[in-house]
Amino acid sequence: MRMVRGGIGTPEFAANKTTTKEKHMATYTAGTPTQFAGPVADGDYRLAVIGAEEKTSSSGNSMIALKHEIIGPVGGKDLPESGRPHVYDNLVFTPNAFWKIDQFRAAIGEDVVEGQEVDIEADALLGATLTAHVTLGKNEKTGKDRNEIGAYLW
Repeated sequence: MRMVRGGIGTPEFAANKTTTKEKHMATYTAGTPTQFAGPVADGDYRLAVIGAEEKTSSSGNSMIALKHEIIGPVGGKDLPESGRPHVYDNLVFTPNAFWKIDQFRAAIGEDVVEGQEVDIEADALLGATLTAHVTLGKNEKTGKDRNEIGAYLW
């Protein structure tokens, strides 16, 4: 192994300073390095449900807020486990949005029977895997790119 002398924080580095001001070394707490960050391009992806929470929508309807981890593209290689992007979606329990709940249930492998009344518990969705068409959208508050669910696929 070759040793490099004179790097930041070494006596050689300090001796070569041309200023008389005292310098303090910057510090940080290291995390786990990631190989992937940011939103993915539009396409069909395999997802895992890693968060599901029962909430009330801004209009007062029951909903389940979902957090999906993007595993990788359909027919492609998995993304590295550290740094996989997330995509969020809401299942709102109102007649105008039942179609989306039907799509989601079909995508996770449940039988969807027309006219059947179904109770869904958020915790029961954790760990489910599915396929969805993911699109690239904009966060309305920050203006930054983010992924969105275009459609659940089965």
